[in-house]
Amino acid sequence: MADSETFLKRCAKSWISEKLRVTFDQADFDGLLDDALELIKKRRVLDFSFNKGICTARIYGDVGAPKIVSVKLPVLSDKDWNLAFAKMAREAFYSASILSEKLPEEVAGLFETNELTFFPAVDELQFEIEGEKLTKADSRIASIMYRVCERIADDPFLYLLFRGRSREEIIVELRRQRLKIAEEERLASRAKHEHLEEEQNSSLFPTDDSFWQLGDREEFDALSYNIKADELPAAILKWLDALPLSGVEEEVEPLLEEAYEHVTNRAQGYGLGLS
Repeated sequence: MADSETFLKRCAKSWISEKLRVTFDQADFDGLLDDALELIKKRRVLDFSFNKGICTARIYGDVGAPKIVSVKLPVLSDKDWNLAFAKMAREAFYSASILSEKLPEEVAGLFETNELTFFPAVDELQFEIEGEKLTKADSRIASIMYRVCERIADDPFLYLLFRGRSREEIIVELRRQRLKIAEEERLASRAKHEHLEEEQNSSLFPTDDSFWQLGDREEFDALSYNIKADELPAAILKWLDALPLSGVEEEVEPLLEEAYEHVTNRAQGYGLGLS
């Protein structure tokens, strides 16, 4: 069993357990630590458990049955967690750290930039024995605090569970948020592409009235045209789909070619007659 000095050194090696110990010390945790260690050495603190917003244990006194002792902390709201998830999902650093079972200190700063309290104020902590609230901590409460810091030093994600989310829930939510961001980016890219297409189409078909106004009259009068018949009158027919003529295509096609040649020659004559 570690003494108080060893325990404090151990907490100092973990940024999150050290921060939490400092918070607990506002409730005189350090002053009660030796008495709490005595209870633990005598094996009077049993069945310690972590859960969302509460840590409990059965603690034996000098006589009588053990009592359920708990330290409670309000969990962060869904809104608070979603704000944090939205920021974490936009940086691969957080997902990579959490998947590798590491909780970087930057997480605390991320919560603070969202104006959230990652570490609680002392007045947010609640102490209870058999459901009855205590106005201040005693050695039994301090033994729970000791277990909390000890466990979090080994597994920092237990603190996030204490605040309302398990590591598994965080991983699932980060994946969901990243998929949401990817879909938003895809839709934004699609909207941008459609907007560019609209701009290109509008440039092909101007709607500005000034586009159709005559500019330099002399330049317009100087324009000349050379109208002539199609040199390959049957070429246009090659682009058309075959006509459903039930087997008489070979007879009809020469007639169509002749008619097309006649029309183009007439068109040329008409155009030249305009000059």
